[in-house]
Amino acid sequence: MKYERSFEIEATTKDAEKRVEEFLAQAGYQRTSNSELKYKRGSMLGSLTSFSPRKWRASLLTRIHPLDRDRAKISVIVDVNTTGQMVTQREKDYWETEIEGFKKAIESGKISFEGLNEDHQKLTRSGWKGLWIFLGVALVVGVPAGVIASKINPAYSNVGIAVGIVAGIAAARKHWGF
Repeated sequence: MKYERSFEIEATTKDAEKRVEEFLAQAGYQRTSNSELKYKRGSMLGSLTSFSPRKWRASLLTRIHPLDRDRAKISVIVDVNTTGQMVTQREKDYWETEIEGFKKAIESGKISFEGLNEDHQKLTRSGWKGLWIFLGVALVVGVPAGVIASKINPAYSNVGIAVGIVAGIAAARKHWGF
């Protein structure tokens, strides 16, 4: 997923750069270039396995263009690696909220993660809840289906596994809003 935003602020380019660095450091990003405002957060493993969007691999590039002495235009591009993820609307909303928080912090010079931290915790809990729903439904449906199928014909015992997995996926998708 790629997000791009541009906005203008009342600040010198030096102040703008300081605000960008402060916000991104507190958001867990690490600077990857001395010549440009390039940052990264997360890892490939996080993108593959984590319910937390903060652990997904994200690259961020910020450009600051002076408009006049005390005004600057900020451009930001965030590229989020979603490999291994079935991205929900809630996760897309999380990224939109993080970018909007970035914009507000850079405009005002006041950094706050209050709402963003709550959204992050809800997303992570929702991910784990979906996993438990999947496992619970898969077992509750799959085991009896397997027992019944194996009573009909022992060769059909694997039917229970397939039925359980399908039922678990359906329940988890409903929980996640797919």
